[in-house]
Amino acid sequence: MKNKDLDHLSEYSRRWAEGVLTDYEIEDAQRPLVVLAAQTLDKIAEAERIINEDGAFFTDKAGKPRKHPALDCQRNDKIAFARLCRELALSDEPTEARPPRI
Repeated sequence: MKNKDLDHLSEYSRRWAEGVLTDYEIEDAQRPLVVLAAQTLDKIAEAERIINEDGAFFTDKAGKPRKHPALDCQRNDKIAFARLCRELALSDEPTEARPPRI
């Protein structure tokens, strides 16, 4: 299954998106969410690559340790990916299994 709107994705994210589109009943209106989730997977991988190269922490000009800005990007993208998967109902768990919002 070749999808033009998935061409810009990495091989891993493209295969993930194609699997979702094949294995789940995704409506046309939900398709952009699948693409966005796959793009988010690529952003997570990019942040992880940068963190692995540079390290999770660095020393600023004042000599104080600081966390790498990519850590926040990585965390935010993981949250976004989880929310997109929940929105697409990609879990095998019933929706009632979700704990109530506090």
